[in-house]
Amino acid sequence: MIKRILAKSNQNPIIRYEDRRVTLPEATQSMLAYSQLNDGILSVIKILVDDHEVQELSSCLDSMKVIGQIGYIEPTIEWNVDRIKQSIEGSVKTDNIAGHLIIDPIKSGYENHVSLSQYYYTSDGSTGQWTDKWAQPTQNASELKIRIFLVSGDRELIHEVQKALQKLITDEQRDGGIYPDQDNDNLMPPL
Repeated sequence: MIKRILAKSNQNPIIRYEDRRVTLPEATQSMLAYSQLNDGILSVIKILVDDHEVQELSSCLDSMKVIGQIGYIEPTIEWNVDRIKQSIEGSVKTDNIAGHLIIDPIKSGYENHVSLSQYYYTSDGSTGQWTDKWAQPTQNASELKIRIFLVSGDRELIHEVQKALQKLITDEQRDGGIYPDQDNDNLMPPL
């Protein structure tokens, strides 16, 4: 959770250095600015970073709520991220979960893919090319899936949101799945 807060705050000038504020990457260039990267930086981020997800995660830290892992689904043009989120929020009747769902794209690692190749000359004067096979995207690398999380410490609510996602996956015949309960057990103390 803290890692996500820091990643989302990465480009915001939040650390005071001399007569200005600098970003987290800039703070690593000066020992004076770097020394300000302590636990108090989370309070500064909460005040200075105007991002809904950062604010929601910060309030989770303050209230000791946790992020329950719901599942994943492959969006389409018709079933985009917003529509998926609205469908899940509309299916949950026991609680208003608007603003508590976190949608996170699953990255394949090939988003900024550049082919790594090297040309060479052979003894007969012709040229050839080596291409590193590991640098080539897999066939399904372009298929985007999204992970869905819920900010809540309520196990029953997490199960209800999982049922709503499973119903959406089944009804719309989308590729996706639900995370097993044991993935959430280590996140929440027993009630």
